[in-house]
Amino acid sequence: MAATRTRRTTKPAAEVAKADISVPAPGRVMANFSVLGLTPSGQALNIDRSRRARYVTYYEMYRQHPTVRAAIEKIAKVAVANGYKFLPEDPHDETLNEAEVKTLRKFFRVSNGSQLLRSVYRDLYIYGEAFWLVIQDGKDRPVSAKRLHPMYLDEQQNGVEVTKWRYGPIGPSTDAVDYEPEQIVHFRFDDPDNDFRGLSLLASLEMTVASDLFAMKFNERFFENSAHTGIIFNMKNSTIDEVNRNREWLNQNYVGTENAHKPLVLEGDIDVTKSVTTRQEMQFIEGRKFNRMEILSVLDVDPSKLGIQEDANRSTAKEADNTFRQENIGPVQLVVEEEVNNTLILKLFKYEDILFRQNDSSRRDLLDAMKLFAEAERMGVYSINLIRADFGLPPISGGDVNFVQTAAGAIPVEWLDDVAKRLIAPNGGPIQGAGTTGAPGPADQQTQGPTPAKPTGSGSSQDSSASGTADPQV
Repeated sequence: MAATRTRRTTKPAAEVAKADISVPAPGRVMANFSVLGLTPSGQALNIDRSRRARYVTYYEMYRQHPTVRAAIEKIAKVAVANGYKFLPEDPHDETLNEAEVKTLRKFFRVSNGSQLLRSVYRDLYIYGEAFWLVIQDGKDRPVSAKRLHPMYLDEQQNGVEVTKWRYGPIGPSTDAVDYEPEQIVHFRFDDPDNDFRGLSLLASLEMTVASDLFAMKFNERFFENSAHTGIIFNMKNSTIDEVNRNREWLNQNYVGTENAHKPLVLEGDIDVTKSVTTRQEMQFIEGRKFNRMEILSVLDVDPSKLGIQEDANRSTAKEADNTFRQENIGPVQLVVEEEVNNTLILKLFKYEDILFRQNDSSRRDLLDAMKLFAEAERMGVYSINLIRADFGLPPISGGDVNFVQTAAGAIPVEWLDDVAKRLIAPNGGPIQGAGTTGAPGPADQQTQGPTPAKPTGSGSSQDSSASGTADPQV
């Protein structure tokens, strides 16, 4: 099976501007327009302002919360880190149309494919959906793709399918742009309540992230207040002037991180008591850890992937890495691959015999992979060309034959039965020794499968006994 694969090089990649992979939203986002708008042609347009408001919230969750951002960025980077390849649609097909492969590779290269794919994973986890605008030439052939921001896209549909996509601000606008469904590649996480739009995983984390952001703000105020949770100064029998002087002194010499650990000097008879519980009594750290675990559970990211090694060791970290790739990265890669194959390659390029696949193996796992391939080849499960195809290498002559390691060496699988018959003597015991009658000759001397080798003459004790002679006795 032949395959092509992109490769990472040591040459630094040129920095790509955001405009190179994204289409700017036309016009301004004006939140005061009514929810129901009209297209320039006068057709009703469903604009869900509440959805746009949710998308703003999801983006702020991603922007402000360190765990949310770290987890999403980890997924987006790992999912595209190993490149992609093109495979035949039929697993038994050994060749690819080189012209089609060249066209697809040029399409992804012109579109800054790695960044474009990374933006898909980022948008999927923030908004629950991602969009590509496929740019075509004068002959309706795809030449490149750009990202469309999910927040500014609204669908026009007839209850069965989307008939048009509108990209622009809320309400009627001359700046809005309408796109045909054939121009859009729509990736999404399924929403059981909506057949046309996606559902973000962050929808389940709004309260968790909000409470953790409040905890972060509380922590900020805690240190601004010289690491005190709250203190009451009871100034007994003090005059108004004494109270005001003490208050001014506290503001200048006690409040704030720059005044931490300074001695407290006040005039008058004063009692100092705490007004709130301590951070330990509130289980502040435990609460934040619980919020973090909820976030990572929904995003399906093991803490060790973000450098949190509280309960991890080398063995569990490796297993967590394999689980992360198989149960998180693998399934979301299928979401992207399915849409690229069905919409971009099949419908737009009209290529029926080629598939887009992202490489899911890690360079750190190559040793384990090689051990697996070596054992599979020894047992006749994999051929040489099948293994080469997995690494994106071209096939070699004779590499499609499956071999099995035997006592006679490596032999083709289809020769097993014939070779077994020739290696068993008439009495049921194995024939031993090189050159014995019935042993197969070298593979390069055989044309129609294995044939018995000719006796080597009188150099064998079996030949001597067969001729009725015996070696002279001393």
